Amino acid sequence: MSFDVNIEHMVVSKALPAAPLIAKLETLGSLSPGAKDALFNLPHAIREIGRHDVVLHEGDEAAHIYLLVDGCVFLSTVIPSGGRQIMALHIPGAILNLQNLFLPQMDHTISALVPTKVAVIAHRDIRNLLEAHPVIATRLLHQTFIEAAILPKMADECRTPHCSCQRCAFHLRICCADEGSWHVRRKHLRFSPDASRTR
Repeated sequence: MSFDVNIEHMVVSKALPAAPLIAKLETLGSLSPGAKDALFNLPHAIREIGRHDVVLHEGDEAAHIYLLVDGCVFLSTVIPSGGRQIMALHIPGAILNLQNLFLPQMDHTISALVPTKVAVIAHRDIRNLLEAHPVIATRLLHQTFIEAAILPKMADECRTPHCSCQRCAFHLRICCADEGSWHVRRKHLRFSPDASRTR
């Protein structure tokens, strides 16, 4: 089951939990008050996702954009042996499928590692945001290039059980320790020599 929903007529009921995204974008330079307000005021719906539930399946046509606001997700793909290889781990502040503004189908699966919340945002609202605030578009493009450079290296490392298992679990504990809503233990991840799998 995936969690794409109809939000065509949704209006803003409260501010988007955009602080982690803003903090991420501001690692590349400060955003203006107007740009921050535009992010906080994006129309959205909050969806709660259970541990190990799928946000989007590989091959899905995603009608909306997903912003991770709480918890942790991992990206995975099916490899020839039939196992799942973990491609990346994301914590709050990550836009999980920005590529779906231009590419209709998902080329990987997004799953919740722990109980997670995402903000669901219509494509048109993201496009309007980027057109009105080019600096946000530039920062997101910059972040996309950084992640595109990192992902192949991480995927290669995830093929080795000892290095990958310890590194992923370590980074999850460090990156998410200050979120305050959950704790990660190594038993949440189980690796095999040829692929990364979830339990």
